[in-house]
Amino acid sequence: MSITFAIISDCDNTLIPDATSSLLETNGMEPQPFWDQIAETVRAGWDPPIAWMSEIVSLIKKGKISQDTNKKLAEFGSKLETFPGADTFITELNETVGKELDLVIEGYVVSSGIESLMQGTKLSNSFTDIFGGRFYEKDGVIDGIQSCITFTEKTKFL
Repeated sequence: MSITFAIISDCDNTLIPDATSSLLETNGMEPQPFWDQIAETVRAGWDPPIAWMSEIVSLIKKGKISQDTNKKLAEFGSKLETFPGADTFITELNETVGKELDLVIEGYVVSSGIESLMQGTKLSNSFTDIFGGRFYEKDGVIDGIQSCITFTEKTKFL
């Protein structure tokens, strides 16, 4: 009888470099002014993930981010590199430690990052599931935030 063991991880700057900053850079924007603006918004009382996700939606609506659908965000994610071994370590653990100790090791990403983008990365080949903030689409383009995983909301997934 095998036992299931879960590993839960954040994503940005843990498994992959900061995906939001990469998204901004790909679209010709410097990330630091964006994050400086978000810091001001947070000082005004906003929850950080809601602040930056709202600004991403605003940039999409202004045509400054070309990845304007969840599908395009996933395609962008497929081009991002993970940190060494991050995209295979759950599979490798199952093939080694899991077999040796009769364990099933599941991996979950619970992040404030963009779910569709993270699901497009190579992480989805090894992790059991990836949870993050989601955008909704209206008339074929991203129009707003569907759900957001704030720092305290992460505990709900555990």
